[in-house]
Amino acid sequence: HPLAMPVFFFLLSAALIGYFGIKMTYIARELAQASGLGEAFTGAVFIGAATSLSGIIASVTAASQGHASLAVSNSLGGIAAQTLFLVLGDLIYRKANLEFAAASVENMLMSAQLMLLLCILFVAFTLADTSFFAIHPASLLLIFTYLFTVKMLVDTHEKPMWLPRM
Repeated sequence: HPLAMPVFFFLLSAALIGYFGIKMTYIARELAQASGLGEAFTGAVFIGAATSLSGIIASVTAASQGHASLAVSNSLGGIAAQTLFLVLGDLIYRKANLEFAAASVENMLMSAQLMLLLCILFVAFTLADTSFFAIHPASLLLIFTYLFTVKMLVDTHEKPMWLPRM
């Protein structure tokens, strides 16, 4: 059957991603503790980047082949799906409501970071086709905003100005 091999390799890939995703979680926790960077930063930057590799590759490939809508919708769909998957985490985490248990300045800052990045992207959709050296100014603003908010995240972890009450 012509679908047998593609389905097999898809399922095998999904199983490997699942296995190594679990392993990566344990390693990231050790890294967070050993480095002092904190779980929120380690999860957002290291696990976030690693688990987004397939989406990054798919979007870059789609863009390089001239499929702009596919490149953008892949990224936005990935964000929406990962946000929805918090429901699964909430069902599995039995100590308390997951969002309440994870309440921290860092996680609140990352939520604000995500909203800000999405707002910049939304505004870019409404602007005229402007670019400098074939790069839209919003792309540069997205990079700057991401790096700035990651720096804020590190600073907040090292010296929180306030703490949420549990």
